[in-house]
Amino acid sequence: MYGFLTGSHAYGTPREDSDVDLAVFVPAPDADRFRELFSKELRISNEGSYPDGCAYRFGNLNLLVFSSELHFNAWREATAELATRKPVTRPEAIKAIDEKLAIAEKAIAAQVDETILEPAA
Repeated sequence: MYGFLTGSHAYGTPREDSDVDLAVFVPAPDADRFRELFSKELRISNEGSYPDGCAYRFGNLNLLVFSSELHFNAWREATAELATRKPVTRPEAIKAIDEKLAIAEKAIAAQVDETILEPAA
């Protein structure tokens, strides 16, 4: 498991009461365990783009759990790019992250297509 800081503390203008957003990559079996361990009440509604994972709120900590490395890396790359333009508004961040995630989705689809088109050995 590994992660990074994202959200307003990484690329915005955090206020004293701002949430801390931590994105973590957790391999699929462990991500499933997260879903079992954490109650639905802790789950953050999907108001943002949490493509393969779940987001949980623990006080002022938002934990974004990714089980797809492509999605995790897309979010990480978007966060790094946004940090170079700091401060960034929430709508700007959502747009940039969504664009990176769309690229990741295309890569995933291409991998699936490649697998389907490969002749059986």
